[in-house]
This record gives sequence, C-alpha cells and structure tokens, in this order.
Amino acid sequence: MGDYYFATVKHLPRQHDQSTHGNWATKGRVSASWKGDGQIVARKLLGKYGTLAAISKAYSGGLDRLPKGAELKLTVEDYDFNDIDIRGTVKHNNRKIAEFSRYLTKVGSKLQMDHGHFEVSEEHRGNGYGSEFFSQSEREYKKWGVNSIKLFADLQVGAYAWARLGFDFASTWDRSHVKNRVADWLQGSNLSDAVVAAATRSVRLFKYPYQFAALAVKTTSGITRYVGKEILTGERRPFWSGVKYLDKNYAPTIAAGKYLALKAGKKSFTGPQDDPEDHDDVNDDQAWINWVHENYPETLIQEVIKSDYYAPIAWGVE
Repeated sequence: MGDYYFATVKHLPRQHDQSTHGNWATKGRVSASWKGDGQIVARKLLGKYGTLAAISKAYSGGLDRLPKGAELKLTVEDYDFNDIDIRGTVKHNNRKIAEFSRYLTKVGSKLQMDHGHFEVSEEHRGNGYGSEFFSQSEREYKKWGVNSIKLFADLQVGAYAWARLGFDFASTWDRSHVKNRVADWLQGSNLSDAVVAAATRSVRLFKYPYQFAALAVKTTSGITRYVGKEILTGERRPFWSGVKYLDKNYAPTIAAGKYLALKAGKKSFTGPQDDPEDHDDVNDDQAWINWVHENYPETLIQEVIKSDYYAPIAWGVE
C-alpha cells in the first residue's frame, strides 16, 4: 500500500457553506495516507466513499478557524481486515495543536463510528473548531451510510457537552448510573428537602441525557440554579457511554437540532462559540436551556410559596 494523497483547496467564506456549494473548503492543507490494508477495507465498508479524498473531507471541518497554514495529516489503517482506524494530527509551524482518533466498524448490517479521543491545545480552544469539526464529520457520516456514533462522555465536561448534541445513553446501565449519581448529589446538596424531593421525582422519569443537562431549580427569590450543569461538569461528574443515531429522529436529536440552530444564529448567545469536543466553554447555552424548560417542563423545578410554607412544584411531574 503506502499510497499518498495531498490537497490544497480553495477557502470558502464559511465552513457551513460546504453543504450549499458542495465543495471541500479549508484554509490549510490536508494530507492522508493508507497504512496496511486500509484502502481495501475502506472500500469494502464505504464503497465509493472509501477514498482518501472522501475520508479527508469528513475531518477537515473547522480548519478555517485555526491559524492560517494549519495542516491536517491523516492515516487510515485496517484493523483485523474488517474495520478501519482513522487518526489525525493538526500542526501549525510544526507544533501539534490538535489530534483525534476514530474507529469505523460494521455491527451486523450497520456501520458504527466509535469516537476515540479528541484534544485541542488550550490556546486554540473557544474558536469554534471543535463544533465545525464535529458537524462536518456527521454530515459526511450520513453520506457514508453510518448509522450511529458511539463515545465515552467523561473527558473534561463531556458528560454535559455531549448531552446537548443528540447523544442517548448506550445502555440502561448508563442511564441508571447517571440517575443514581444525580440523586446522590441532590441528597447531599443545600437545597430544601421539598425541592430535593421534587427534583428526585423528576429525575426518576428522565430517559435522555439532555434532560439531566437542563435540570434546574428556580427558587422563590427568582434565582435559577442550573443543577444539571453543576453535576455533569463538576469534579464528581458521572461518566456515561453515549450513542447518537444518525438515522433516527426523536427527542435527543430534536433537542440537539434546536441547540445547533440557536448557536448558529447566535442571537441569544453572548459568549464565545463553544467546542463540543474540546469542551472549553459550556456557558453559552442559556437560550437552549430555556427552550428545553419550555418544551420539557419536567426539567425545571419551581419552588413557590404555598400558604405559610415553601412548597416546590415540578412541572409535568405528578
């Protein structure tokens, strides 16, 4: 093998314009090479998309948000002649500024992409690179026929960040683990007993990660405490394995679509654009949380004064 592919391509004004123009647009350069029997296995799994050009396109998203001249180098290698291992490194002036790994396999008749690690150097976070990278990958995965993406939501604030982006729990164990950890946190918090009881009742009914991410308590003083974010980004955050179904339209993907639409418009967002994979900023999501509360009221616990004592109400929960 050892075939080598290299391309320098023209830059379009915005990375998302690629879906409109049908072009592959970056500021930097992209190089890719096969290792082992990667080419044969890629062709077997992906058909016409099993080329270095197509694979490179999937992982070139966001390069226009990095310093001019940033270069992406990819390797595509077979694994047991049935799967492919995709690894990428982004360098600028010979300094590594990002790296990632992906693993494509076939489960039964369906293609599954496992997202391994993704790391971006601290000085290059907060510019939207991770968001563009992930969005472009997902668009290309759909063309390839990938049915699902799997990952482990733990690194830094991954337990919170991926909950906003359409990921479901990979198993009932993962859901139960998060429920138990959230319930333990509530019991040990300084919230009133009545609020803890109402929140615990709501959490027992939660099915999806985005519900935990948006969980909040509004006190009688009018202050809203975003306890879901506190728990999922805290030092003792619960880890969970996640799966995103690209061929399924249901509550998690609907919530993710709203999050991405709001972020793209940026009308209700005040901070820098966040990166879902390098997880450096999770504070720019107020409009999305408000939307979840309006559409899924069980995620907002409201404490109101009833007679001469405080009584919490959990909307949507009886």
